[in-house]
Amino acid sequence: MHFKRTRWPVVITGVVLAAVLGVLGMVQAQQATEKSRLDSELASVEQSLDKYRPKQGSSSQEEMEERLSEATAALDEVKAQLSESTDSIEADDTLFDIAALSGVQINQIDIAPVSSEDLVDVPCTILSLTVIVEGALPQLLDFIMTLNTDVTNGVVNSARISVPIEIETEGQIPKADVKMVIYYYEDE
Repeated sequence: MHFKRTRWPVVITGVVLAAVLGVLGMVQAQQATEKSRLDSELASVEQSLDKYRPKQGSSSQEEMEERLSEATAALDEVKAQLSESTDSIEADDTLFDIAALSGVQINQIDIAPVSSEDLVDVPCTILSLTVIVEGALPQLLDFIMTLNTDVTNGVVNSARISVPIEIETEGQIPKADVKMVIYYYEDE
């Protein structure tokens, strides 16, 4: 089948659009799975919390102190999962390690001003990043997927991949613009 020269951009745009929609679908499915897992964990924690709620006149001080120490231990465990330095150099090192493993090159990292927010009643520092990388399309997809799975205290909010129409043209390499958020435990 022979295509006219004017139809190639349409075909390439269709292929790129299908790849981008596929990646976004995979990221959305991953986020839905993670949300489902977190919802079930939250339900489990709420169920456990019901055990610690005092029943009218039925709990002694010793029982209450035991329940308090168990709840404190559970809270400390959650804080430990989120406790990492807010030093952006550490985040940069992680990004460069993942980029090297994925075979892409980081062109630019923009870090938004640090903000604070409570995440399920745990105070957290939020580090918002925009990372621009370049490389072959499969490596870009691998980089985005690895960021979303290996950075356990972060999530990829969006990824935009730009693929040039004619890759053979010198200097024209596919690029990705990835926006992500990393959460750090904020010690009180």
